Amino acid sequence: MLLQNVEVVDTTCPWVSKVWNTVDKHQQRGLTSIIHGKYAHEETIATTSFCDDYICVKDYKEAEMVADYILSGGDKAKFLAHFKNAISKGFDPDTMLRKVGLANQTTMYKKETRAIGQLLQKTMMKKFGPVDIKDHYMEFDTICDATQVGSFITLSLLFYLINKARIVSTFMLLLYIILHSSMYIFRNVKTLYRSLSRTLKS
Repeated sequence: MLLQNVEVVDTTCPWVSKVWNTVDKHQQRGLTSIIHGKYAHEETIATTSFCDDYICVKDYKEAEMVADYILSGGDKAKFLAHFKNAISKGFDPDTMLRKVGLANQTTMYKKETRAIGQLLQKTMMKKFGPVDIKDHYMEFDTICDATQVGSFITLSLLFYLINKARIVSTFMLLLYIILHSSMYIFRNVKTLYRSLSRTLKS
């Protein structure tokens, strides 16, 4: 049954849509999308659906692996085995890493995404020279500021609670020391009295 007079509202996050538009531009220009994200995350799965050729890197360390392969090649079988769940079907690092574009899962930490972007840019400049960099590397700002603010607030709350816990822990430690000292004095009051008396007499 067809519904009439129904208004369809696209509630997709605009930052996520921006990522999808970015990887679509990668494909139009014949670039392989390097996606900073977790390959099994729902958003990244959706993003890769817009790509013909892609590879997902979950962190800076994996981005370094990609950068090293771009510059020096390496053990192709080992490389493909490591990224077996994070690459497009038929991925060939020898041919598909010559022209790349960067995008990210919007929930990833922006500082790391920017570091990966700088790494890839330097890598492509070193490989192909600064004059031809635009033909081999493409990057747009797809970082979600709302996510970063949320992460900052969460970390701030965590540090606040840790500091509160430290105050409580310090108080409990002082209380233990006082009680322990009091018990020691109470148990040894006679010995302490005798020692004090001898000291005063001498």
